[in-house]
Amino acid sequence: MAPILETRGLSRRFGRIQAVQDVNLEIQEGDFYGFLGLNGAGKTTTIRMILQLIRPDSGEIRMFGQNVRKHFIEIMRKVGALVELPAYYPYLSAVRNLEILRLASGGVPRSRIDECLELVGLLPRKHDRVGTYSQGMRQRLAIAMALLSRPKLVILDEPTNGLDPHGINHIREALQRLNREEGVTFLVSSHLLHEVEITCNRVGMIREGRLVVQDTVQNLLSRSSGQVRVECEPKASAVKIFQGLGLEASESTDGSILLAAERSRLPEIHAELVRAGIRVWSFAPERMTLENFFLSRGS
Repeated sequence: MAPILETRGLSRRFGRIQAVQDVNLEIQEGDFYGFLGLNGAGKTTTIRMILQLIRPDSGEIRMFGQNVRKHFIEIMRKVGALVELPAYYPYLSAVRNLEILRLASGGVPRSRIDECLELVGLLPRKHDRVGTYSQGMRQRLAIAMALLSRPKLVILDEPTNGLDPHGINHIREALQRLNREEGVTFLVSSHLLHEVEITCNRVGMIREGRLVVQDTVQNLLSRSSGQVRVECEPKASAVKIFQGLGLEASESTDGSILLAAERSRLPEIHAELVRAGIRVWSFAPERMTLENFFLSRGS
């Protein structure tokens, strides 16, 4: 089956700056795909090229098996997107703003407006003027607008900007439900690595315009971090033993010792500690997190 979204050799330069270089994204139908990278790494530029908001210098973009440039209007009927906050009518209510978008989209039933407002948690404030909304509420409305036409593919650039923890949790659960129950595919760029870890099934990491990693979250997190957290006493004696074994060890901020060691050596290391009479309360490999992986890649 062809990917629902793929790019091949996607590149874009702004003057002397190579913003994106040879990016090959591959997103399958039903994916919840997290797109990660530091500010300026090329995430938004890539997304803007995918949506034809800017033209790539080279490369190809395909959605639903079709070339985006050749079939743009047909394809965009099946795509919802949030790249920058849309232009609202601040003197109109959320309902009226969505009604204008509904009429412009064509074929969207009126009942869909309340469905989307309920989904993003704005239904109780639907008749309030958008100009009175907080930044987080305007962000929720923007997500509702992206979902209004029941798109099969939704592309969201930093969708939780301006949301408090409760709002982030609400939006995460709403999008996961659409993905799980309706099969909506998501491409979401974010700097909130924990959110990506618990939400997405696949991720791509971009650094200095190049895609450096593309894999399932499960595969990335199954890789050992190569560190062991040791809680023991006396710590100074333990560090000497580690150094005698040719291992790097450093004291963590919580008072434990972080030890760089291969898994195969852990029984030997533990035995040395016990032989030396060191009291060991905890001796366990560090769990790899998406944040640890991201930082280890120098992203």
